[in-house]
Amino acid sequence: MLFAGPPNQTVSIEFMDTRASSPTHGARFTVDFQPDPTRYLKIPAGVGHALSNLENVFTINRAAVLLPEENESDYRPGNDVIDWPRSNPEVPRLKANTRKAPAAFYAQQVSDQKVLQETPPMHTTPAIMLIDGPNGEKVRVALRKRVASASN
Repeated sequence: MLFAGPPNQTVSIEFMDTRASSPTHGARFTVDFQPDPTRYLKIPAGVGHALSNLENVFTINRAAVLLPEENESDYRPGNDVIDWPRSNPEVPRLKANTRKAPAAFYAQQVSDQKVLQETPPMHTTPAIMLIDGPNGEKVRVALRKRVASASN
């Protein structure tokens, strides 16, 4: 992960070890740093992270796709983000994948993306708004504009 932004801005990242087999499972720690596009942060598989104070900071993620062992087929790349309340003291026990995806995997991803590019859009990117809910709490609402299809 690369961070580019104001060099005097402090960004915080909290790490949480979710690896079930790790001797440091459950450990959490926070690191503060200034954005520097000449440095790269590598986060091991199975270590959760939460970033704070990213206003005016651009991040470039170059995630390595790790697959399950051959006899395990539950993992679907792209579904590996875990939303976890930072205030929750219980740490999940996860088995991190360790097998690097082969070149054929990436070739299939490119092929799938080409098919998607040829598909006409069905809707636009949503506009997100915060509104007051019935109990006074803020509610996030996503609005999408439907795009007329070629058959209409």
